Amino acid sequence: MQALERCIRGNEAVLDFGSGSGILSITSYMLGASEAIGIETDAASIENARENLELNDIESGIEFYEKLGAIEGSKFGIVVCNIDFKTISRLIDRLKEHLIADGIMILSGLESNEEDKITELLAENGISILNWAECDGWIAIEGRAI
Repeated sequence: MQALERCIRGNEAVLDFGSGSGILSITSYMLGASEAIGIETDAASIENARENLELNDIESGIEFYEKLGAIEGSKFGIVVCNIDFKTISRLIDRLKEHLIADGIMILSGLESNEEDKITELLAENGISILNWAECDGWIAIEGRAI
């Protein structure tokens, strides 16, 4: 959430991959994103995310889908992923396809012992690291597509 607070200036479109309960989508929208799209494979989590929209009195501006293919061709100023390294490494090329030129990718849910692998993966995929934060063995990274 701290990375979103730093990166959202207003009117960005945000892709929240692995959205779970929708907290990062909702936070993005509340911080001024023009729209947030959450992708989550677990149907129960999507149901919970939609309930959270109601609890926060959000009627539009946020949508949730079960597959990345549902947003084929869509571009976002910010792509946020709070998922494990293995999944990110498998899907980073597809996620980057949804990022506008010079867009921001925020990755979290990464273990601090994966620092070297993460740095290498981002470099290989043309993402320069802007900010790196570590807390209690977990890493959050903000990067810009180059």
